[in-house]
Amino acid sequence: MTIALCMVCALSACGETNYKFDKPSYDEDTEITIGVWNGSHYDLSETEMSNLQDAGVNLLVGTYTKNTPLEVFIDQCAKYNLNIIPDQRPWNGLTPSYVNKDNFWGFCVYDEPFMNDLATLTKMKQQYEAKMGDRLFYVNLNPSYANIGTSFEKYLSAYIDDCGLDMVSFDNYSIMKDETTGEAYIRSEYLYDFDVCSYYAKEAGIPLTTMRAGNVIGGGDFAKDRIIPDCVRAAMAGDDIIVRNPNSIRPYQHVLEPVICYLRTAAKQYENPDIQGCYNIGPNDADAVT
Repeated sequence: MTIALCMVCALSACGETNYKFDKPSYDEDTEITIGVWNGSHYDLSETEMSNLQDAGVNLLVGTYTKNTPLEVFIDQCAKYNLNIIPDQRPWNGLTPSYVNKDNFWGFCVYDEPFMNDLATLTKMKQQYEAKMGDRLFYVNLNPSYANIGTSFEKYLSAYIDDCGLDMVSFDNYSIMKDETTGEAYIRSEYLYDFDVCSYYAKEAGIPLTTMRAGNVIGGGDFAKDRIIPDCVRAAMAGDDIIVRNPNSIRPYQHVLEPVICYLRTAAKQYENPDIQGCYNIGPNDADAVT
């Protein structure tokens, strides 16, 4: 069984951590795929590939190689257990010599098509399946806030009619910054797009689960009114540390811990769709440390 969870992140933004955690165990026939979008127009070094492997990443999406022949790059990725969906937009209609390599999953063939591009995609997919067999036909769609010329419901419905529901991918830059206050907020279209996708998933009988993790700590958190960043800023400035709600109990958890829960739930839900639902993630009472 393979479960693919693809996280879009810039490789240059990935920092190191000394946090240690127990890797989740699954049945022997269960593999969880964690991918990153590598749209950089430079060739990854083997050191970078090794770092990705150490971080648990085993899929590169949207990879573009500038100087290294793609077949050679695919072989280099295989040394570090990295599967690959390289960028080939538009697809050239040819069957590559590496089509049967185990870690080559298919091509990213189109990025952000509009309504008038969908008919072209239908023809392209038919040709692709004839030439590429069961290799993934990867299309990255537009989000609703793009100028797609129609509602997101009609856009996604037309794509599903033309290309099927075996995979839906779209960019959605969900966390925005208010230019006046500097505060971060979630773009409303982000939730709307997922609501539309969930409708079609339910129509197709695909199980869905919503999970929430609170009081998460980890690197990169510099937001206002976050107790740990506020404490650090106060200490650096020599100011008193102000605890806004001293009687509150905060069950902190490192960001990697809820991520493990997301992966485990995805694996178990694949085996048993009945567990789908809504979950809060937090530490056990016995694990609390004051």
